[in-house]
Order: sequence, then C-alpha cells, then structure tokens
Amino acid sequence: MGQTKRQLSVRLTEHISDLKKANLDEIKKTVGKHLTIPDHTSHIDQITCFVLDFIKSPAHSTRGVIERNEKERIWISRLRTLRPHGLDTMDPNPKVCHP
Repeated sequence: MGQTKRQLSVRLTEHISDLKKANLDEIKKTVGKHLTIPDHTSHIDQITCFVLDFIKSPAHSTRGVIERNEKERIWISRLRTLRPHGLDTMDPNPKVCHP
C-alpha cells in the first residue's frame, strides 16, 4: 500500500530504479526490498498496481497531506496490508496526523 502526490508513473519509476541497484543495501523502499527476497525474481513484472482512491484537495496542501494519510490508513486496514499480513509498517490508527 502506498500513496503519492506525484504522478503514478514517477512513483513506479522509483521502484524500478530501486530494483536495478547492484548493491542490495542501497535499496530503500519496501517494495524493492521485498522483491529481492528468495522466491522473487527482483523484477518489476511481479508488481500489480491499482489506483484505489483519489483526494479532492490540492496534493501539496496541508489538507491534501491529511487526506492522503487518512485514505492510506483506511486502505491498509481494509486490505489488511499491515505486517505480519502484508508489507506495510505504519500504524493504521495514529492518534495525531502531522502533515
């Protein structure tokens, strides 16, 4: 589960770039780290991407940040992608939301 205020193609390009790194210690994103474990090919073809939601506020606004974080928490909870069931590590029910 992830969110982005940028175009989806930019976000996916970052994941692809991560997988091309020769030194696995340089891989920062959870998706890249996951695809380098045994039983995976380290190829982007193992990723399926779906747009689940949109926000109405401008992406860079404070309200936009809050909406993205709220929607991400909702989808993490709904789809049960928080560890140990999935790859997400963020708390789906934080007490305070900081933009």
